[in-house]
Amino acid sequence: MPKKRTSQGGSIETRYVTLEAISTRTGVTTRRVRYLERAGLIRPAESDEHFRLYHEETVERIQTIERLTNDLGVNLAGVEVILNMREQIIALRARAGLPVERPGERT
Repeated sequence: MPKKRTSQGGSIETRYVTLEAISTRTGVTTRRVRYLERAGLIRPAESDEHFRLYHEETVERIQTIERLTNDLGVNLAGVEVILNMREQIIALRARAGLPVERPGERT
């Protein structure tokens, strides 16, 4: 399994999932996953012409996208803004040495 370097010089194992596994775990069709990819809301970690692998975090990202679109009626442009803002907040909190709270977690 590929390893990702940390800022402290160590490494952590990066977990990947297939398109089919993403679909199964999120309840979203593979067609919808590809659509979200074309819309720029998700990216495969690795891909070739016939095979895509996604980071484990993509499962959570798709679930968030689906909650925003289905439950709250946010369009995809709005989803992109919300996700970008959330990533900026997480980065700022980490830079400031504050606890980073991810969706579903409470610190």
